[in-house]
Order: sequence, then C-alpha cells, then structure tokens
Amino acid sequence: ALALFRTQNDKPGIIRSLNLLGELSRLHGDYDRAGEAYEECLALCRRSDDRLREAYALANSGTVVLHRGDYQLAELRMRKALVLFHDLKNIYPLALNLAFFAGPVVALGDPERAAQLLGASDGLLKAMGLGQQPSDQPEIDRYEAAVRQQLGEDAFNAAWEKGQAMSLEQAIAYALEE
Repeated sequence: ALALFRTQNDKPGIIRSLNLLGELSRLHGDYDRAGEAYEECLALCRRSDDRLREAYALANSGTVVLHRGDYQLAELRMRKALVLFHDLKNIYPLALNLAFFAGPVVALGDPERAAQLLGASDGLLKAMGLGQQPSDQPEIDRYEAAVRQQLGEDAFNAAWEKGQAMSLEQAIAYALEE
C-alpha cells in the first residue's frame, strides 16, 4: 500500500502507511525499521501540518528511542505528543499516552511519578469505558513491571491509587511538570 500511495503522491495515505509500518515493525521488535518509518512519518506530518498524526508519530518514535536507550529524547518526544494531544483536545490518546510517558519517566529515575501516570491512564481509560490498545499492552506491562520492581508493591499501589484519583487536567499537569 505504501508504494501505491507514494506513486499517487497521496500524503495522507503515505502518512497512515508509514505509521502502520512503524507499528508492525515495533511489535515485531524491529526498532530500526520502526524508527525509520516513524521518522519519515513525523517529517511528512510536519510538512503537511497534520498535528494529530504528528502527535502519534512523536509518541511512537519516543517509544522506539526509549528502546534504544535515549531516555531524554524519548521523554521530550512523548512530552511534545502530550502537549499536541492536549492542544487538539483529543482525550483518548491523551489518556493512552500518559501510560507511555511513564516509560521514560521510570527510566530517568522517577518510579513514583511513573506509577501515578500509569494509574491515571488506567483510571481515565476505564472512566471512558475503554482500555489500552491490545498492541500497546505489552509495552505498558513492561513499564509497570519496572516500576513495581523499583518501588515494591505497597509503594506502587499507593502511587497507582493517587494516579487513579486524578482528573484528566490534573494528570496532564502532573505529567508535564518539569
């Protein structure tokens, strides 16, 4: 499909196909291919002024960069994604990406904050009657396992409950604190 969209110069089709290629590559552990697809997608989104897909591309590429060990760049990209989703008032991806933001937060040494973000994401999604996308759940589970290991069960549960009690605006403000 990507080749067809390229021959037709169908930018929205190219963007969607690159994101899908990135997702499939990431799910199969091919972070190099995923990274290339997300980077090209991100560049096209910026040139096309497609802010929603730019936010997704930032978050997705942040996940790949996190796997490569660049925690600060991962945090920066995921932070930018949260800001864009917030600016666009797109609630579902905001709630989803609070959990993804926990990845670089725990990697950068703040497991309590990461646990609160995971709890906030879970609580907000449940309040909407939704959950994490099944393709993303293994990634979120890895973040949660790392946080539990660092905090221990009692501290994790206390931080999770604090996150669960947050409103969307509280959770976003908390996530974006420096």
